[in-house]
Amino acid sequence: MSAIIPSLSLDQIGPGGRVILRALRGDRELQSRLMLLGLFVGGAADVVQTRRRGPTLIRVRNTLVAIGYEEAKTILVDVYE
Repeated sequence: MSAIIPSLSLDQIGPGGRVILRALRGDRELQSRLMLLGLFVGGAADVVQTRRRGPTLIRVRNTLVAIGYEEAKTILVDVYE
């Protein structure tokens, strides 16, 4: 079984990280936008690219999604190694 690192925000995960989404914080509008992009609690994602204070590029169900830095801070994830 893979080791699990306790929940971190998505902006703290480097490229190659495999994550499970644990919480979508923020206002209702932000949560709705994230869900429309395919992000939901319990869903898996792979971090493809990160930039310090810039967007995070993740792969969700074979789709690349760019998440802004401030939005990435509102997404809590568990990392699978």
